[in-house]
Amino acid sequence: MITIDLAKPEDLEELTLEARGDNHPVCLPSYVIRKNERISGYISFVTAMHGWLHTKRIRPIETFRTVFPAIDDIARNQGDKHLFYLTGRESNLTPFAERIGFKHIGDTVLFGKQL
Repeated sequence: MITIDLAKPEDLEELTLEARGDNHPVCLPSYVIRKNERISGYISFVTAMHGWLHTKRIRPIETFRTVFPAIDDIARNQGDKHLFYLTGRESNLTPFAERIGFKHIGDTVLFGKQL
């Protein structure tokens, strides 16, 4: 039987060990998935940021001094504690993301759907 429950602090150690054993990182788990009472996965629900900034009108320095701090404030005002920054390898901002506080988690293929 598969169950999905809110992640609790006491789940983190076992979750990390199980995920590592399956060659997978753990990143901000919101819910823990169990099969036959054994941790078998997790789901994260966090705010993800993705957008477009005109490459000729908005300079990188403006992005870092004005746009990103405003985005942080918006997320905080919504009660968010974490923020994902989704970007492409070709973005002019990608090389600077870690300098402004983002941690590189990994590369992924992104899917979306309207609910």
